[in-house]
Amino acid sequence: ALNRAIIDSTSDCVAAIDPDYRIILQNEAFSQQFTALFGIAPELGRNLLDLLDAYPEDRARAAVLWGRTLAGKQSQTTEEITGRNAAPVSLDIRFDALRDSQGTIVGALHIARDVTGQRRMEQALREYAAELDCRVRERTAEMAGLMESIPAIVWIARDPECRVITGNRAAHDFLGIPQGDNLSRTPADTPPPTHYTVSSSGRPLS
Repeated sequence: ALNRAIIDSTSDCVAAIDPDYRIILQNEAFSQQFTALFGIAPELGRNLLDLLDAYPEDRARAAVLWGRTLAGKQSQTTEEITGRNAAPVSLDIRFDALRDSQGTIVGALHIARDVTGQRRMEQALREYAAELDCRVRERTAEMAGLMESIPAIVWIARDPECRVITGNRAAHDFLGIPQGDNLSRTPADTPPPTHYTVSSSGRPLS
């Protein structure tokens, strides 16, 4: 009775079938989700695959997933299920075999959680990140074009210790260093240039 109360109180969709695919257990969440997806209310004793006859792709997928479990394989998967709806529902589903005291498989259990909202949020975040990256690239390209058009030498330190310094073409030409190379006199992992020195108030800087 306690287990039944727990099953009925959860928002996860809980269902179980016997080896002949007949429904032997279901909670209200499963019944509501199944009805919303396929337009038919599942009932105890009904063959789950028969209920999906009007949806061949979903029937075939159910046969594979439940059949694998009835063969003894535990699994967890996320499935996009459309059924009769225009937009798919994302379900995170766990399958477990049911065994008797002798270890014989007597059925399969399915626990599913609707993660559609979470998936939509993740997709929105990916799209936002892609858009932000595109904007940064565009802005970087604009800044690079601006630097090259300035008739002056421009240096940009990339770290507080000035281990990496970049610049525009005029800066590279002025120092005689190929475009793209580090302009720093104190690079972190490469030998420093030796064909010029840097001074402050007449005193060379190391």
